[in-house]
Amino acid sequence: MRMIFFCIRLSILFLMLVVTCISQQKSVAAAEASLVLVVSGVEGELRENVEAALAIPRGLVRDGQINHLWLRRYVRQARQKVRDALKPFGYYRAEVDAHLEEGPGQHFLLRALVQPGPPTNLEDVSIELTGPGRDEKVLQQYVKESFPLVEGDVLRHDLYEKGKSQLADAAVDLGYIKAKFTTHIITVDPEIDRARLSLTLDTGPRYRFGRIVFPADSAYPERFLQRYLTFKSGDVFTYAALGRTHSRLIDSDLFQNVAIFPRIETADESRVPIEILLKPKARRTLRPGVGYGTDTGARFSLLYRDINAWQIGHRFDTDLIIAEVRQSIDFSYMFPHYRDIHSSTVIKGGFDREKTDSYISRILFTEAELVQSFGRGKRLSLYARLQRESYEVGLTDETSQLLIPGLRWSQRTYESPTRPLKGYHLGLEIRGTRKNYLSDTSLLQILGEANVLIPLPGRVSVFLRGKGATTRQEDEFEDIPASLRFFTGGDRSVRGFAYQSLGPVDNAGNVVGGKHLLIGGIELERAVAEKWGLAVFYDTGNAFNTLSDYELARAAGIGLHWYTLIGPIKIDVARQLSVTDPSYRLHLSVGFAW
Repeated sequence: MRMIFFCIRLSILFLMLVVTCISQQKSVAAAEASLVLVVSGVEGELRENVEAALAIPRGLVRDGQINHLWLRRYVRQARQKVRDALKPFGYYRAEVDAHLEEGPGQHFLLRALVQPGPPTNLEDVSIELTGPGRDEKVLQQYVKESFPLVEGDVLRHDLYEKGKSQLADAAVDLGYIKAKFTTHIITVDPEIDRARLSLTLDTGPRYRFGRIVFPADSAYPERFLQRYLTFKSGDVFTYAALGRTHSRLIDSDLFQNVAIFPRIETADESRVPIEILLKPKARRTLRPGVGYGTDTGARFSLLYRDINAWQIGHRFDTDLIIAEVRQSIDFSYMFPHYRDIHSSTVIKGGFDREKTDSYISRILFTEAELVQSFGRGKRLSLYARLQRESYEVGLTDETSQLLIPGLRWSQRTYESPTRPLKGYHLGLEIRGTRKNYLSDTSLLQILGEANVLIPLPGRVSVFLRGKGATTRQEDEFEDIPASLRFFTGGDRSVRGFAYQSLGPVDNAGNVVGGKHLLIGGIELERAVAEKWGLAVFYDTGNAFNTLSDYELARAAGIGLHWYTLIGPIKIDVARQLSVTDPSYRLHLSVGFAW
């Protein structure tokens, strides 16, 4: 009896195993169900458009199963979908053979054999301008020379839409903001493969900027805000001018939010009122900071800024720096110019102390500077600086007083402040003093610098830089204060040497600085990921007293650069090349070199 029950149980288990295997085989077979599309007879953009039109609908194959009802409907519609996909390219008489082939295990293949036939050509293109702007030269020229379709061309709907859009945009840019097409007709005769195109653009009236309204609670006087406008009342209305004004207000760093509303619906005699809404940032800020660099050592900074002093748009800064090498406190007050946002008059004053291995300098100064912008990154400034300096250089321990008038000119084209891809910077400064005119010595100095960033293939860039300066003295035996002598060496000049450690030496071997300066460098960087770069570099330069007899220090090395919002953080290792006992030096710097 026991044997009978055992056999029954064994039979039940066997049947369950068989059912399970069959079920799994069905599941595997279902999972292998598929539908493949094959298109032939067309290539390029025609093929791409056909394949997009025949894209397999979501849900036709689901959970390994094919919906056969949906599949039959999909195959029936395939021929017309292909024909419709070819019409935008001018093929109106395409012949299409679409059929379904069934393979084993629910494998299906949809073959679409396409014969596009002859293209449809334009036998007539008629574009007419009406309205007050019908005689605008820009619009007339576009119609005659730039519209992408002419008689004899293959009718392409994408070029037709592009031409319409560009023509309408050109009208809007001229102030015809309500321009519209009153006629836009394409007539196709597929029997003879010919088409006609008819367009009529009614420009409507030309709109101009009307009254410009700033918020009463903006905290800034209206005259100050008007300097950010790129248009004035009566100018031709354009959205581009509104965009430039919005960018200027945002870039001023004075406002949390900026919104500009053209009130076209309330325009009177085609003059559009402009409403500008502004939410000012906090007027006063206090920004502490800490950092480290091999030139400066550990440092602490504290910046106090009032961006709207006296609520008239003036700016007052107090900048405190405490570092191992340099300690300073500077004050500046800026009077903005109302005709240009990049021009200003600045009054400065402060105290600077710097102690390096080559010198100690203490300066009490005041300065007035007139800054004038000429657009496209060009800037010219005239300044006059009065300073009293006590300094120790080598065996010299002196005090000097100088009135230094000067001129600075610069041009900068780098498009990004954090990680530019290309651009250049040029700078020139001329300064001098005259003995007995609040100065202890007479001299003239000319300083120039240039750098350029050039992109190369393979995410590689090359950065070239150079700097030079020269001094002319009326009396060669008069001492030059430390602040007007030239030294070099360090993170931003000749790496591989300590900060300000290069220059002429006295009889005791102390570096005392020179009258002339020459620095050059080349750096090749390979971008790694989004914010990193690996670099190799070569630096050379020195300070010297005679133009006929000098020797340049040289060094080369490698670097790792990390690009952040506060500027690149660079770790460089350089090896000296121009000394008998060369050594390696680590350089850490934060900030911009361009």
